[in-house]
Amino acid sequence: MKVIPFLLLFLSFIVGKANEVSFGASLISDSLMENANAVIRYDSISYHLISPGKAVLKRHKVITILNEHAEGLTEMYVLYDRNSKVTSFSGEVLDAHGERIRKIKKNDITDNSLVGSYTLFQDDRYLSFDGLHHSYPYTIVSDYEIAYDGIVSINRWMPIPTYKVSVEKSVFTIISEDHQKINFKPVNLPQEPESEEKENSTVYHWRVINKKALEREPYSPSVTEIFPVLWSTPEKFEFENTSGEFKSWDSFGQWKWNLIEGRQEVSEKTKNEVLELIRNATNDKAKARLIYEYFQNKTRYISIQLGIGGWQPFPALVVDEVGYGDCKALSNYMIALLNIAGIHSIYSVIGNGDSKIKFPDFPSMGQANHVIVCVPFESDTTWLECTSQEYPFGYIGTGNNDRYVLLVTEQGGKLVKTPSLDKDVNLQIRKAEVKLDSEGNAKAMVSTEFSGLQYGNRNFILSESKEEQQKWYLKNMDFNSPKLNSFRVQEKNHNSPVVEEELDLFLPSYSTVSGTRMFLKPNLLNSFSRPPKRVRDRKFPFEREFAYTDIDSVIYTIPDDFVLESSMNDTSLDTEFGAYSISVKIDESSLVYVRKVIMNKGHWPAEKYENFRSFLNQMYKLDQGKVVFVKK
Repeated sequence: MKVIPFLLLFLSFIVGKANEVSFGASLISDSLMENANAVIRYDSISYHLISPGKAVLKRHKVITILNEHAEGLTEMYVLYDRNSKVTSFSGEVLDAHGERIRKIKKNDITDNSLVGSYTLFQDDRYLSFDGLHHSYPYTIVSDYEIAYDGIVSINRWMPIPTYKVSVEKSVFTIISEDHQKINFKPVNLPQEPESEEKENSTVYHWRVINKKALEREPYSPSVTEIFPVLWSTPEKFEFENTSGEFKSWDSFGQWKWNLIEGRQEVSEKTKNEVLELIRNATNDKAKARLIYEYFQNKTRYISIQLGIGGWQPFPALVVDEVGYGDCKALSNYMIALLNIAGIHSIYSVIGNGDSKIKFPDFPSMGQANHVIVCVPFESDTTWLECTSQEYPFGYIGTGNNDRYVLLVTEQGGKLVKTPSLDKDVNLQIRKAEVKLDSEGNAKAMVSTEFSGLQYGNRNFILSESKEEQQKWYLKNMDFNSPKLNSFRVQEKNHNSPVVEEELDLFLPSYSTVSGTRMFLKPNLLNSFSRPPKRVRDRKFPFEREFAYTDIDSVIYTIPDDFVLESSMNDTSLDTEFGAYSISVKIDESSLVYVRKVIMNKGHWPAEKYENFRSFLNQMYKLDQGKVVFVKK
């Protein structure tokens, strides 16, 4: 580690105070203004780890808002709960010259619940004030201090919080009393911090200076992969009369097990209901399926990030009574219901969406934000997403697909991966029959099946009313004044992730009639959008997170008074990114159009982006192809 004099470290903390340094917008360098909506002038975050169970966080932040596109950055807030106390919170707003125009008063700060009126989470709150001002540029200064009684995780440090924000100076410091060991995982940062050893403590110090704003590039990976990010965790910690270690995923899993052990009791009424429900089921999977559906009908999900609402799930008996919970509480309750049937299941900690557990060699809580349930049957393993009342048994969605998950067992934690569903499983199969008249109007009967991860293309509207479903269809159809005569959308069955959809459509002027000619676009409902813009000197790699296959088969009945004048050529493309093919067959009265698209999952370097974009552009143009008919 690089050692720095403590005096320099001390000066780095005080140099940014708004009352000592001018923060006039004219002092920002031209390079930091380029492509920026806001500039972080100074951001100092300091964690003082007093002991494995106590810590103090101090933050001083100065951000200049350049235009209206940065208004989402004007609210300053600080979270707290029963294990933390906000000891100070203040702020001020400065004009373009760095002069104070507003001091945040006590009545400007609001105290808010994170989850509304739900009594189980009434201790989870945040303080906030909004520094919004309508004369640009202006600067917001905020300071706060939080005292923690128990700390499991140190918040990740992202000196560049989002796209189009540049940074003059950002400093992250950990002061570790008694030389408590801290584990670090830097991404796009120096691999070792600057540090200083004192008699009773160690000071770790990271900083970022003069970083230009980054622009979003199409298909970029998560910002936690391409921005500077520091993951930090104390190797030993104490929380609510418990102690744990981040020496390994195994040791962390052991601590989690101690938190959930003995919290699976439910009422006698529920036990009897479950036993009656599964009385005629012939195997454990059939029993688990029935119990999952029972669970879905009985509970509802309250969206709370892991760590909010504590690290320990509420007892199953509490959820049994109130009927709601966060992912921790609901997953624990599902395990309790399975226990009634004697079915073994495992509490499983995962990163949902962008919050994947990316570093199997770096145990930390900050990489995960969600809990699901693993049910290992004799012949296979089923995963259950317990926050959805609509998902079929065994479907966990794109946000949990193909990623590390920590199984929390009595023997400790074990990292495994959730299933990766391939292009042969993630299917959208569409068949349509379309009858054209001489004016170009079309009557279409369309049948589509969505399966695997493409189940997610329609499952979100299954619980909507018929009226809302119809509104959604009409809004999302790329036709001129379509009429939806009738439709049906439903799960094929609740045993697998498959949605069936049937549409009866009337499409005025679907084909363009001009003089004696009719111009028909055979691709009815599944055209690629215009490809993303060209990125010159692309900086970041790009990725596709799941593979899929689409097959469209459309049969057109042609009006008797028209004959073919010109057709489309059969075409096929085959690349590392995927494959595409179309075929058009025509006889005297009909046209049969078949289109197949396979998109691969992958992660590719920036220099291949133009090849990928070219592939998308070719497919887009082919999807716009037309067949021309002429009157006899």
